[in-house]
Amino acid sequence: MSSIFGYQLLNEFAFNFGKNLAGVLVAPILTVFYIIYCSLFDAESSVLRLRKVLLLFIVQIVPFIPLFGQEYQPTAESDYLRYVFYARKMLEHETLWGSDQLFFSDAGKHLVTQPGYRYFLLVELLLFGKFIRAIQFLEILLYLISVYFFTLAIHKSIKKGPTKKIILLVILLITPAAIKNLLLGLSEWLVLIFMMWACYFHLVTRNHIISIFILGLIPFIRQNLLFGTVLVYAPLLNQSTKKWLTLIAFIVPLGLPLYHNLYYAGEWRYFVDVARIPFLTYNENEVAVNGINYSLIASNLLHYIGFDIINDQVTFSIIGFIFLPLSVYLFFLLVKAIRVPKLKILFILSTLSTSIPTLLLGSAYYPRFELVNVMFMLTTFLLISNSAFGRNSERSTQEA
Repeated sequence: MSSIFGYQLLNEFAFNFGKNLAGVLVAPILTVFYIIYCSLFDAESSVLRLRKVLLLFIVQIVPFIPLFGQEYQPTAESDYLRYVFYARKMLEHETLWGSDQLFFSDAGKHLVTQPGYRYFLLVELLLFGKFIRAIQFLEILLYLISVYFFTLAIHKSIKKGPTKKIILLVILLITPAAIKNLLLGLSEWLVLIFMMWACYFHLVTRNHIISIFILGLIPFIRQNLLFGTVLVYAPLLNQSTKKWLTLIAFIVPLGLPLYHNLYYAGEWRYFVDVARIPFLTYNENEVAVNGINYSLIASNLLHYIGFDIINDQVTFSIIGFIFLPLSVYLFFLLVKAIRVPKLKILFILSTLSTSIPTLLLGSAYYPRFELVNVMFMLTTFLLISNSAFGRNSERSTQEA
């Protein structure tokens, strides 16, 4: 029924996001609920179960199929508008140059904004020629498949216990925020997928090289995750018996922004302009100010209990409230669960390395940053608690 009603809202709707897409959220939420339910009561992998997951989602979106060919445009003044602009210019000029200068006319040829997502959109343009509704549903399908395999990694790391149940519950509760992020055309949902697959290849298939390569791609999408990613990589390198190959698998994707800026701009520059350390420049009454923006920090701290400040008005956000307070509680549970002191310290440092800088970043599109922070916390726990530093999961963590 929700899909039929959603079809009426979405038909001929011209943009990638808006209230007209409310009906699209229902199918992925119900599908993730089924995935989590199965993980709680029968966590073993099953080809049949994956088929059921795919079938459940496909059946729910059948009413939307007539809309798959409809083209949509980015909403005005959005990050997605800029990403799409980059991708179209790269396709038009047959180049891998990021095209930032065409959007920011006073910039050089180096990367100005977060680099990676534009290349994902470029691939979509190469495959489909234009942005049509089918792409959004395929992206959702990719997210759902990733969640399914991520639950297998969770089961491999934690056999049973209340902590495992809370982790799975958090995965369910972040779904509305993740799908909203996807439909908005932001980059964070893709980072979540990379994190999930890094865990799956490392814990389930034991293909550590692929896992580390994927891990190295994460800062290419969101550069503020660089330090945390390096911290997570350290024990994985220690675990590897092929250290040089492991190092290459990590460094090659990690250096993509540097390669781009060297080739196209002739500069030894890694970070984009928007990520200048230490994030202490902001605008106040349209005037650039150097210093700590305490009001922004206060706003971003309120995010973790479900509140957002928009135009000096405090608003309650159910989409953040349903998972963020529980995630804060889960952080302390995970700290307690790690037995090895140096792993415990590494987990805390890695988690804080992503969450603290975001207190000084912008607060638009709440809860985009918090969503990534929560998934990075889970990824860090799963990867380092099973590293050679702790010998094995049974010794490095308590019974979760």
